[in-house]
Amino acid sequence: MKKVIISLQFVLLLSILIVSSVILYKMSLEKSISDWENEHFIEEMYIQDNITASIICSDNSIGVKELKLSEPRLICYYSSQSCDACLNYAKKCIKENFSKSEEASAILYLASDYSINEKFKEGNTINIGRKKLGISLDNTSLVCFFVIVDNKIEHLFIPDRNYGKYTDTYLKQIKERYFTPEF
Repeated sequence: MKKVIISLQFVLLLSILIVSSVILYKMSLEKSISDWENEHFIEEMYIQDNITASIICSDNSIGVKELKLSEPRLICYYSSQSCDACLNYAKKCIKENFSKSEEASAILYLASDYSINEKFKEGNTINIGRKKLGISLDNTSLVCFFVIVDNKIEHLFIPDRNYGKYTDTYLKQIKERYFTPEF
């Protein structure tokens, strides 16, 4: 009798462990789906925000005389409020997609809200001090890229290291469209 009770207890314990394992497995699947949905949602919001910013800022005329350019230029725009990691990421992406000579001829770094006496590492940096471009991103800490074409802002894009594939695609498309000679 005692052996039967011990056997039943063992079977019951084994059953509880199996059922618990199945329940935990199902919960982990649901959690991973939920995590995927959350990541997907955040990525969708990033894309939508970029599209919105691009549309809002598109065709804005540039009122800063240092930016009255005869040729298209890719601008990396940042302010003294921008986080160093964000700016370093943007610069790294430029260096990965443009050679040194291409960077010197096609890229301008545009710094705002810095002291007019501030010195910058990149020689192709324009410090506009307290001047504003007149775009919605003027008073933010975001780093952004855009192209100046005929003294107007085109193709604004906000890089994010969490979505590097979009930054690479953007820079490759801009390079191909504006800075690759046609033969």
